[in-house]
Amino acid sequence: MISWLARENNPSGRRVAGWCGMYVAVAAAVLAVAGCGAASAAAAASAASVRAPVCASNENAYLPLKAGSPASGGAQPVVPGRPAAAVICRYGDNVSDTRLASSLKVTDKSRLAQLQSALNESWETPGGIPGCGQSDGKSAVILIAYPGQADRVAFFDRWCERITVGSATYTPSVKALDLVASWTGKW
Repeated sequence: MISWLARENNPSGRRVAGWCGMYVAVAAAVLAVAGCGAASAAAAASAASVRAPVCASNENAYLPLKAGSPASGGAQPVVPGRPAAAVICRYGDNVSDTRLASSLKVTDKSRLAQLQSALNESWETPGGIPGCGQSDGKSAVILIAYPGQADRVAFFDRWCERITVGSATYTPSVKALDLVASWTGKW
């Protein structure tokens, strides 16, 4: 129809054809930005699979996790399933410093598998870990992203040697302790 209007020697027909062409171009751009179409859906799914969470600027955002409520036993591994990405957030160098010290985004599949394996070698400690009154402030929070699910948050207390995830408490494996320290800086 646009070509028929443009062929006519009618100036208003050419004007209408020009406006229609512009509307088609604008609509195509809006649909592309909105993510419509098979190609953009595949790109969006691919981007979502490597979405990485963002660290809070202060460790106090994770205070409910620091308590390490006693577990009833039978908890999942620290990192179950197939995560898409993880971020290790390191906080403070002493008890009074709770600011973000460093962070590391892990999206590479082999490094993500290495982190998952190291954390899953940790063992659950039902009832929590007795005898750790106060941390030295050197801690990490590991944010694990899953496609289409909420992030899993693991509080990693180096001094008390515990990992807290939800209501479960774990004693970290040596491999987990070493890996987090080597990837984000020595404690």
